[in-house]
Order: sequence, then structure tokens, then C-alpha cells
Amino acid sequence: MRDYIASRQEEGAEAATINRELAIVKRMFYLGMECTPRKVKFVPHIPMFTERNTRKGFLESNDYQRLAAECAKIGLWLRTIFELGFTFGWREQEILGRAGAGFPESLVQGLLRRGRRSDVLPNLQH
Repeated sequence: MRDYIASRQEEGAEAATINRELAIVKRMFYLGMECTPRKVKFVPHIPMFTERNTRKGFLESNDYQRLAAECAKIGLWLRTIFELGFTFGWREQEILGRAGAGFPESLVQGLLRRGRRSDVLPNLQH
């Protein structure tokens, strides 16, 4: 496990990403323990990182409604990506990663560029 962690760090993976991957491995071991007959004899200790990049700034209900309405004015595509990002708690890089999973990259890049411009969602200015 330590070799895997070291290789992922060399690749530039964030602590949270490595933790998610380690959690999957840990879960596989526990599922192997629950089988009859057991598929594994014991679950090894898998060290986890302390995460410092926890999500902050969740939308309040009023902000969510206004942002959803503004996204819908621009197009159903933007509203869909907004809903998916909100529902699954995706960060910008996670949204970008979805480009390879079915979202056209140009669409995702356009969303992110537009989301940084104040003229696209003017009603969200406080």
C-alpha cells in the first residue's frame, strides 16, 4: 500500500483522491471478509491521509434557486451540468474530468469560462 501511495503522490494525485482510492481497496477487503467462505483472512491496515481540502461554501436554498434559474435561462445543457455538479458535490476539476466520460470537453470548458464571467449570471451578484 505504501508503494502505491508513493507512486500516486509522484503522479501528483491529491490526498483526497488517494484516500478515495484507498477506501475502495479497504471496502474490497471488507467485502471479501463477509463472503462465505471468506475470500480474505484479514483486512490489512491501510493508512489514510488527513484531508485539508474539504468542501466549503455550500449553496443555501435561495442561492441554489437563483443559480438554477439563471443556468436554465442560458440553456438546458448548463442547467443539467449545474444539477449534476450540485447533486454530486463536484469541484471544478471533477467537472472537467467528466469531459472524458460523456460530456463534450468544449461544453465543459465553455461552462467553466462562462461561470467566471459576471455578465452571464448577473443576478447572483451580492
